[in-house]
Amino acid sequence: MVCKRLLLVSGQEASERGATGSQATMPMLAGMGKRIPGRVRAQLFHGAEGSWSVTAYIGGLTLHQLQQAVGRGLGDAVVLELLWQLVTQLVDLHREGVMHGDIAPGNVIIRPAGALELIDFGQSARFGQPASHWGAKEFLAPERIEGGIARPESDLFSLGCLLYWLLDHPLPEVLTARGMPVDVIHPDDKQAAAAATRGALLIIARGLTVLHPSSRPTLRRVLQNLRELRQGIPAGVTDNLVALVQAGLSRESRATESRAYRNRDAALESQIAASLS
Repeated sequence: MVCKRLLLVSGQEASERGATGSQATMPMLAGMGKRIPGRVRAQLFHGAEGSWSVTAYIGGLTLHQLQQAVGRGLGDAVVLELLWQLVTQLVDLHREGVMHGDIAPGNVIIRPAGALELIDFGQSARFGQPASHWGAKEFLAPERIEGGIARPESDLFSLGCLLYWLLDHPLPEVLTARGMPVDVIHPDDKQAAAAATRGALLIIARGLTVLHPSSRPTLRRVLQNLRELRQGIPAGVTDNLVALVQAGLSRESRATESRAYRNRDAALESQIAASLS
Protein backbone atom coordinates (compact mmCIF):
# COMPACT_ATOMS: atom_id res chain seq x y z
CA MET A 1 0.00 0.00 0.00
CA VAL A 2 1.06 3.61 -0.60
CA CYS A 3 0.27 6.17 2.10
CA LYS A 4 0.34 9.89 1.38
CA ARG A 5 -0.29 12.60 3.93
CA LEU A 6 -2.76 15.18 2.65
CA LEU A 7 -1.73 18.74 3.26
CA LEU A 8 -4.41 21.29 4.03
CA VAL A 9 -4.39 24.50 2.04
CA SER A 10 -6.09 27.71 3.04
CA GLY A 11 -6.78 31.26 2.02
CA GLN A 12 -5.99 32.28 -1.53
CA GLU A 13 -4.40 28.91 -2.32
CA ALA A 14 -7.53 27.07 -1.26
CA SER A 15 -9.62 29.43 -3.37
CA GLU A 16 -7.41 28.81 -6.40
CA ARG A 17 -7.63 25.05 -6.00
CA GLY A 18 -11.34 25.12 -5.34
CA ALA A 19 -11.06 22.80 -2.33
CA THR A 20 -8.77 21.78 0.50
CA GLY A 21 -6.34 20.06 -1.80
CA SER A 22 -6.48 16.29 -2.13
CA GLN A 23 -8.97 16.05 0.75
CA ALA A 24 -11.69 16.74 -1.81
CA THR A 25 -10.12 14.58 -4.52
CA MET A 26 -9.63 11.32 -2.63
CA PRO A 27 -13.27 10.61 -1.69
CA MET A 28 -14.16 11.14 -5.36
CA LEU A 29 -11.49 8.64 -6.42
CA ALA A 30 -12.56 6.15 -3.77
CA GLY A 31 -15.97 5.99 -5.39
CA MET A 32 -14.50 5.73 -8.86
CA GLY A 33 -12.33 2.79 -7.85
CA LYS A 34 -15.43 0.64 -7.49
CA ARG A 35 -16.40 1.33 -11.09
CA ILE A 36 -12.94 1.12 -12.68
CA PRO A 37 -11.37 -2.04 -11.20
CA GLY A 38 -7.60 -2.01 -10.96
CA ARG A 39 -7.28 1.57 -12.13
CA VAL A 40 -8.18 4.02 -9.38
CA ARG A 41 -8.40 2.73 -5.82
CA ALA A 42 -8.19 5.15 -2.95
CA GLN A 43 -9.28 5.33 0.67
CA LEU A 44 -9.22 8.35 2.94
CA PHE A 45 -8.34 8.14 6.63
CA HIS A 46 -8.44 10.86 9.27
CA GLY A 47 -6.33 10.77 12.41
CA ALA A 48 -4.96 12.95 15.19
CA GLU A 49 -1.94 13.88 13.07
CA GLY A 50 -3.87 14.66 9.90
CA SER A 51 -5.49 12.93 6.95
CA TRP A 52 -3.97 10.27 4.74
CA SER A 53 -4.80 8.72 1.40
CA VAL A 54 -4.12 5.01 0.97
CA THR A 55 -3.79 3.49 -2.49
CA ALA A 56 -2.62 0.12 -3.73
CA TYR A 57 1.08 -0.21 -4.52
CA ILE A 58 1.76 -0.81 -8.21
CA GLY A 59 5.01 -2.60 -9.02
CA GLY A 60 6.98 -1.72 -12.10
CA LEU A 61 8.78 1.31 -13.50
CA THR A 62 7.56 4.80 -14.26
CA LEU A 63 8.19 5.99 -17.80
CA HIS A 64 10.92 8.24 -16.43
CA GLN A 65 12.60 5.32 -14.64
CA LEU A 66 12.23 3.11 -17.70
CA GLN A 67 13.90 5.62 -19.98
CA GLN A 68 16.74 6.16 -17.50
CA ALA A 69 17.25 2.43 -16.96
CA VAL A 70 17.17 1.50 -20.63
CA GLY A 71 19.34 4.44 -21.60
CA ARG A 72 17.99 4.69 -25.13
CA GLY A 73 14.85 5.37 -27.12
CA LEU A 74 11.94 3.00 -26.62
CA GLY A 75 11.20 2.65 -30.34
CA ASP A 76 8.22 4.03 -32.23
CA ALA A 77 6.22 0.78 -32.08
CA VAL A 78 6.61 0.60 -28.30
CA VAL A 79 5.68 4.29 -27.97
CA LEU A 80 2.54 3.61 -30.01
CA GLU A 81 1.61 0.71 -27.71
CA LEU A 82 2.16 2.84 -24.59
CA LEU A 83 0.10 5.68 -26.03
CA TRP A 84 -2.70 3.28 -26.94
CA GLN A 85 -2.89 1.94 -23.39
CA LEU A 86 -2.75 5.43 -21.88
CA VAL A 87 -5.50 6.79 -24.12
CA THR A 88 -7.80 3.86 -23.33
CA GLN A 89 -7.34 4.58 -19.62
CA LEU A 90 -8.04 8.27 -20.16
CA VAL A 91 -11.23 7.37 -22.00
CA ASP A 92 -12.41 5.48 -18.90
CA LEU A 93 -11.41 8.35 -16.61
CA HIS A 94 -13.04 11.05 -18.74
CA ARG A 95 -16.19 8.94 -19.02
CA GLU A 96 -16.45 9.38 -15.26
CA GLY A 97 -16.24 13.16 -15.78
CA VAL A 98 -12.80 13.49 -14.17
CA MET A 99 -9.64 15.26 -15.36
CA HIS A 100 -6.39 13.61 -14.24
CA GLY A 101 -4.57 16.94 -14.12
CA ASP A 102 -0.95 15.75 -13.99
CA ILE A 103 -0.10 13.45 -16.89
CA ALA A 104 3.70 13.23 -16.90
CA PRO A 105 6.46 10.56 -17.16
CA GLY A 106 6.62 10.12 -13.39
CA ASN A 107 2.89 9.42 -13.15
CA VAL A 108 2.71 6.54 -15.62
CA ILE A 109 3.84 3.09 -14.44
CA ILE A 110 4.57 0.09 -16.65
CA ARG A 111 4.01 -3.20 -14.85
CA PRO A 112 6.45 -6.10 -15.35
CA ALA A 113 3.98 -7.79 -17.73
CA GLY A 114 3.75 -4.64 -19.88
CA ALA A 115 0.43 -3.22 -18.66
CA LEU A 116 0.31 0.54 -18.16
CA GLU A 117 -1.18 2.27 -15.12
CA LEU A 118 -1.87 5.97 -14.70
CA ILE A 119 -1.17 6.99 -11.09
CA ASP A 120 -1.10 10.02 -8.75
CA PHE A 121 -4.52 11.62 -8.95
CA GLY A 122 -3.67 14.39 -6.49
CA GLN A 123 -4.45 17.11 -9.05
CA SER A 124 -7.64 15.50 -10.34
CA ALA A 125 -10.92 17.39 -10.47
CA ARG A 126 -14.36 16.89 -11.92
CA PHE A 127 -15.02 18.59 -15.22
CA GLY A 128 -16.40 22.08 -14.72
CA GLN A 129 -14.96 22.42 -11.22
CA PRO A 130 -12.03 24.71 -10.28
CA ALA A 131 -8.66 23.17 -11.12
CA SER A 132 -5.26 23.81 -9.62
CA HIS A 133 -2.25 25.22 -11.45
CA TRP A 134 -0.06 22.53 -9.90
CA GLY A 135 1.56 19.68 -11.81
CA ALA A 136 4.61 18.96 -13.93
CA LYS A 137 5.10 22.39 -15.50
CA GLU A 138 6.56 21.16 -18.79
CA PHE A 139 3.46 19.05 -19.36
CA LEU A 140 0.83 21.50 -18.10
CA ALA A 141 -1.76 22.89 -20.52
CA PRO A 142 -1.66 26.69 -21.07
CA GLU A 143 -5.17 27.16 -19.67
CA ARG A 144 -4.06 25.43 -16.43
CA ILE A 145 -1.20 27.84 -15.72
CA GLU A 146 -3.47 30.26 -13.88
CA GLY A 147 -5.79 27.58 -12.52
CA GLY A 148 -9.02 27.67 -14.50
CA ILE A 149 -11.71 25.04 -14.81
CA ALA A 150 -11.10 21.30 -15.13
CA ARG A 151 -11.73 20.18 -18.69
CA PRO A 152 -10.82 17.11 -20.78
CA GLU A 153 -8.81 19.18 -23.27
CA SER A 154 -6.23 20.00 -20.60
CA ASP A 155 -5.39 16.31 -20.22
CA LEU A 156 -5.09 16.11 -24.00
CA PHE A 157 -2.43 18.83 -24.06
CA SER A 158 -0.45 16.97 -21.38
CA LEU A 159 -0.87 13.76 -23.36
CA GLY A 160 0.62 15.48 -26.43
CA CYS A 161 3.59 16.72 -24.41
CA LEU A 162 4.13 13.21 -23.04
CA LEU A 163 4.07 11.85 -26.59
CA TYR A 164 6.75 14.35 -27.64
CA TRP A 165 8.79 13.26 -24.60
CA LEU A 166 8.42 9.57 -25.46
CA LEU A 167 9.65 10.28 -28.98
CA ASP A 168 12.67 12.09 -27.52
CA HIS A 169 11.47 15.25 -29.27
CA PRO A 170 11.58 18.80 -27.87
CA LEU A 171 8.46 19.72 -25.92
CA PRO A 172 6.33 22.76 -26.80
CA GLU A 173 7.29 25.87 -24.88
CA VAL A 174 4.44 27.63 -23.10
CA LEU A 175 4.96 31.36 -22.64
CA THR A 176 2.75 33.37 -20.31
CA ALA A 177 2.71 36.21 -17.84
CA ARG A 178 -0.08 37.38 -15.58
CA GLY A 179 -2.37 39.62 -17.52
CA MET A 180 -0.69 38.68 -20.82
CA PRO A 181 -1.92 36.30 -23.52
CA VAL A 182 -0.74 32.72 -23.42
CA ASP A 183 1.22 31.41 -26.40
CA VAL A 184 2.57 28.00 -27.37
CA ILE A 185 5.75 27.67 -29.41
CA HIS A 186 6.08 24.28 -31.05
CA PRO A 187 9.46 22.65 -31.61
CA ASP A 188 11.03 22.64 -35.04
CA ASP A 189 10.05 19.42 -36.81
CA LYS A 190 12.70 19.65 -39.54
CA GLN A 191 14.85 17.04 -37.80
CA ALA A 192 11.96 14.61 -37.40
CA ALA A 193 12.57 11.15 -38.83
CA ALA A 194 10.77 10.30 -42.05
CA ALA A 195 9.51 6.97 -40.71
CA ALA A 196 5.76 6.65 -41.24
CA THR A 197 4.89 5.73 -37.64
CA ARG A 198 7.03 8.48 -36.13
CA GLY A 199 5.68 11.06 -38.54
CA ALA A 200 2.10 10.08 -37.74
CA LEU A 201 2.77 10.20 -33.99
CA LEU A 202 4.33 13.67 -34.30
CA ILE A 203 1.25 14.86 -36.17
CA ILE A 204 -0.92 13.57 -33.30
CA ALA A 205 1.34 15.29 -30.75
CA ARG A 206 1.14 18.61 -32.59
CA GLY A 207 -2.65 18.42 -32.80
CA LEU A 208 -2.95 17.68 -29.08
CA THR A 209 -0.79 20.65 -28.10
CA VAL A 210 -2.41 23.49 -30.05
CA LEU A 211 -3.07 26.65 -28.06
CA HIS A 212 -6.86 26.70 -28.04
CA PRO A 213 -8.46 23.79 -26.15
CA SER A 214 -11.44 23.65 -28.51
CA SER A 215 -9.09 23.02 -31.45
CA ARG A 216 -7.56 19.89 -29.95
CA PRO A 217 -8.87 16.52 -31.20
CA THR A 218 -11.15 14.47 -29.00
CA LEU A 219 -9.91 11.32 -27.29
CA ARG A 220 -12.26 9.35 -29.53
CA ARG A 221 -10.52 10.80 -32.59
CA VAL A 222 -7.07 10.07 -31.15
CA LEU A 223 -8.13 6.51 -30.34
CA GLN A 224 -9.30 6.01 -33.92
CA ASN A 225 -6.02 7.35 -35.32
CA LEU A 226 -4.02 5.05 -33.04
CA ARG A 227 -6.19 2.06 -33.98
CA GLU A 228 -5.36 2.64 -37.64
CA LEU A 229 -1.65 3.04 -36.88
CA ARG A 230 -1.54 -0.18 -34.86
CA GLN A 231 -2.78 -2.17 -37.84
CA GLY A 232 0.57 -1.61 -39.52
CA ILE A 233 2.66 -2.65 -36.51
CA PRO A 234 4.04 -6.21 -36.55
CA ALA A 235 3.24 -8.63 -33.74
CA GLY A 236 5.57 -8.86 -30.78
CA VAL A 237 5.49 -5.22 -29.67
CA THR A 238 4.17 -6.16 -26.23
CA ASP A 239 7.00 -8.69 -25.89
CA ASN A 240 9.48 -5.93 -26.69
CA LEU A 241 7.90 -3.70 -24.06
CA VAL A 242 8.02 -6.47 -21.46
CA ALA A 243 11.68 -7.11 -22.27
CA LEU A 244 12.48 -3.42 -21.82
CA VAL A 245 10.68 -3.28 -18.46
CA GLN A 246 12.34 -6.47 -17.23
CA ALA A 247 15.76 -5.14 -18.25
CA GLY A 248 15.00 -1.85 -16.51
CA LEU A 249 13.84 -3.59 -13.34
CA SER A 250 16.99 -5.72 -13.33
CA ARG A 251 19.19 -2.62 -13.57
CA GLU A 252 17.15 -0.86 -10.88
CA SER A 253 17.57 -3.91 -8.61
CA ARG A 254 21.32 -4.00 -9.13
CA ALA A 255 21.57 -0.26 -8.49
CA THR A 256 19.50 -0.59 -5.29
CA GLU A 257 21.66 -3.49 -4.11
CA SER A 258 24.80 -1.49 -4.85
CA ARG A 259 23.49 1.47 -2.85
CA ALA A 260 22.64 -0.86 0.04
CA TYR A 261 26.19 -2.23 0.09
CA ARG A 262 27.65 1.29 0.00
CA ASN A 263 25.41 2.39 2.87
CA ARG A 264 26.34 -0.70 4.88
CA ASP A 265 30.06 -0.10 4.29
CA ALA A 266 29.72 3.54 5.27
CA ALA A 267 27.92 2.54 8.49
CA LEU A 268 30.65 0.02 9.33
CA GLU A 269 33.35 2.61 8.71
CA SER A 270 31.54 5.03 11.01
CA GLN A 271 31.27 2.39 13.74
CA ILE A 272 34.96 1.52 13.44
CA ALA A 273 35.98 5.18 13.54
CA ALA A 274 33.79 5.74 16.59
CA SER A 275 35.31 2.74 18.40
CA LEU A 276 38.83 3.98 17.74
CA SER A 277 38.22 7.53 18.87
